[in-house]
Amino acid sequence: MSEVEIQYIIVEDSESATQYLVYPPRDKAIIPAGHTVHFPAQSIAAVNLTGERLLAYLKVTDDTGKLLHYKEEYTRDYYYNDEFSTTMPPRDYSITVEAGLVGGGTPHVVTFTIHLGPNYLTVDSTPVKGIPFVIDNKQYATPTTLQLPPGTYTIAMPKTHTDPETGVTYAFDHWEDGSTNPTRTINLTADTTITATYTPPPETAILTGTVKGVLGTPVRNAKVTLNGFQTSTDQQGKFTITDIPLGAYTLRVEHILYETYTASIEMTTAGTYEVTIQLSLKNTIKGAAIGVVAALIISIFLARR
Repeated sequence: MSEVEIQYIIVEDSESATQYLVYPPRDKAIIPAGHTVHFPAQSIAAVNLTGERLLAYLKVTDDTGKLLHYKEEYTRDYYYNDEFSTTMPPRDYSITVEAGLVGGGTPHVVTFTIHLGPNYLTVDSTPVKGIPFVIDNKQYATPTTLQLPPGTYTIAMPKTHTDPETGVTYAFDHWEDGSTNPTRTINLTADTTITATYTPPPETAILTGTVKGVLGTPVRNAKVTLNGFQTSTDQQGKFTITDIPLGAYTLRVEHILYETYTASIEMTTAGTYEVTIQLSLKNTIKGAAIGVVAALIISIFLARR
């Protein structure tokens, strides 16, 4: 068991006077680049647990072993640091505070992190690049790396983006963390890369066709359905269905005078598929037509007698 105990450690940004309680652990010290890391007087408190008046010390070092502060003091209870400051290049630092008794005993050691900005925020997109986005009312395009102070930032990506080179329109799908809102807010405390994934439109096919009836004449106003798609033939018996996702379908053609036509069509690649459909007259229509022809023949025969 240590003969001393560190009670608290406070770190201050000298420019903004923002203080961080780093021990007991509550805050992460995030200080912009160029600012001075400041330890005000009595910002480190330790207590001599022996109850005897002994020579105690406080020692502060960084992760390179550089001595930032050292103080010795005779005390039988609490003792504190003197005020000191340090300026360090931007990066994350591991700071160690050691409190103990000079000449013996087990010291109490506390280690904490100070993040010295700036931070680098990289906004990227895949698989297409050059997508415009907005951070705090300023527009950029992917990929972009920005040097920013620690803080909260809102990044807004468009829901869709048309590639100017290919003309293909991509739709926002998700961020690298799985979130699906194209606008997100991040708390920037370290170098961060975020990536927006966009998806191209699904490949589609086009179906065109001609519907013919008796003697190859075009059938107009025939109802054409392809699963959930529906259209009608024009005056020339032609029809077109566009934007059909690739897959297997059932084609169905209906007309009041003709038997319903069905066929299976499988569209495996993007492109245009063409069909020619020959319809058969309904039996009732055939019977009526035969009756008309028979009556006409009889009338001609009688007229000739």
